[in-house]
Amino acid sequence: MMIRQKRGQTRRTSIRRFTFALFLGAMLFGSILMQRHMTKTHAAERNRLCRAVLTHMNEENDALRRALVQQDTTAVRQHADTLCGYASLIETLPAADADTAILQALSDTAQFYSALSVTAQTDTTDDLAFWQSAADTVSSHIAAIALSLSDRQDPRKPTGTEVDAAAMLAAFSSSFRADPIRIPSSDITGFLFDREPVITPAQARQTLRALIGNTASFLGTTVTDDIHGCYIFSCQNGYAEISRCGGHLLSYAFYPRGNSNTRSVTVCDTDLQAAAVEFLEKAGLPHGDLSVFEDRHGIRIFHSRTTDQAPVSVGIRMHDGTVVSLQAEDYYRVAP
Repeated sequence: MMIRQKRGQTRRTSIRRFTFALFLGAMLFGSILMQRHMTKTHAAERNRLCRAVLTHMNEENDALRRALVQQDTTAVRQHADTLCGYASLIETLPAADADTAILQALSDTAQFYSALSVTAQTDTTDDLAFWQSAADTVSSHIAAIALSLSDRQDPRKPTGTEVDAAAMLAAFSSSFRADPIRIPSSDITGFLFDREPVITPAQARQTLRALIGNTASFLGTTVTDDIHGCYIFSCQNGYAEISRCGGHLLSYAFYPRGNSNTRSVTVCDTDLQAAAVEFLEKAGLPHGDLSVFEDRHGIRIFHSRTTDQAPVSVGIRMHDGTVVSLQAEDYYRVAP
């Protein structure tokens, strides 16, 4: 009788242990599945952000090519500088180890666009065919990465096309890296604000908020560009550059994705020009005539020159009169 009781207790103990072990195994298995799901979800979100930036870059690349064909050096500089901003934005995106090389290659395109922007300060007509071919090469690699990013079976694993395109893009972009040894000292220019008091990032954001309002709250990421002496505020759909000395707005672009149905109201030409004048005056930029403009993607971009003939441009959204872009860095440059 005692033997049977001991056997029964032993069996029940074994069953309890087995049940407990099974429960722990199920919990562990469930945790693993949940972790994998969360990892995939985070990777998919990172990819979505990257695709959004690449979409903007592809649009700007198309506009850049048209400007090169038309030999419009002012527009070439504008688009190249905007693409530099997007390349900097790519660098701030979170990345898994597998995607680090791809994001680095995309951010390296800033070297090419910066070189093109510098060239456009003087003239691109002598090497027009070269710059068109180079811009097409960079654009095609960016487009290939964007398409392959959308075709991933597993959001955490880059495709072979992405890896190859990124390698070629990085190698091509690095060939445009500025070599300080080859730059004569006479070509190194300063800025008018170099001797003004240095401000903090918080003060720079206050200046930005005073200029563009609540939109400044979307530009959450902040980095410091020591070469240009400015703070760069950025987000998924735009960026702004504020000089560290004096807190001047050098450039700005913010293009939110909205419902096309909201664009039924169109602001008249007079009010669009008035909005451009008001913003330039608020930013402290002495400007000339604003009769030269272009309409692109629902945005009217006014081109003008300051009192010392430096080019400036400001973009106004045509359906509501909102300021969405500014290029004014040339005004603050000191001539070599």
